[in-house]
Amino acid sequence: MASPVILIAGIFGLALGAYGFTQELPVLSYGDGASIGATEALRDGDLKPTSSYYGHKRLMLACMQGMTGLWYSVADDAQRQMLAKNCLDLALQYTAKTPVDSFGWVLAARASFILHNVDGMNRYLAYSKAAGPNEQWIAAHRVELFETARTNLSEINKTNAERDLELMVTSLTGIRSVAQRYLSDADFRERITDIVETLPERDQRRFITNVRRAASN
Repeated sequence: MASPVILIAGIFGLALGAYGFTQELPVLSYGDGASIGATEALRDGDLKPTSSYYGHKRLMLACMQGMTGLWYSVADDAQRQMLAKNCLDLALQYTAKTPVDSFGWVLAARASFILHNVDGMNRYLAYSKAAGPNEQWIAAHRVELFETARTNLSEINKTNAERDLELMVTSLTGIRSVAQRYLSDADFRERITDIVETLPERDQRRFITNVRRAASN
């Protein structure tokens, strides 16, 4: 027969597990992080930080989608700022525990930009680059913000923007989005041309091939 101590420990463990599950459940129940429902729940503060890495990462990805996707394009400024404030809180809570998480910092930078906090945006962009200099999918998020906030970038982030564009051009997946921007943005075209011309000839040829392919689609 189990001792009272073992039984109490077992009950306590089950209680902790149930508590953890109740924290995760709201995050998991909203399904796709790209959904309007998830964005609105984040805006209203209905989704809170969770104890698991997966749950918190899911929240941060949903935040980024909300601040860059369809909902953001049609929301008014007050709604955007409500979402950004809650997402900034989520990102900073996470990076306080995991400062090496580059995506958490770029999320904080995007939220700060929406909140018109240029100093915060530049600080968190620099943190993101330092934490994950070679993670292409995160560099893609930084590049989007670098281009959107180009006139407000600090000197270090102007340099970081060039380094991230180099990374994108030399990657198999990033080069496609850079080629598409090359065709659609005349100002960007001149800047990326200057960067591409400094790269090895092989990378230059690959970039030209991707631009031609994008133009034909």
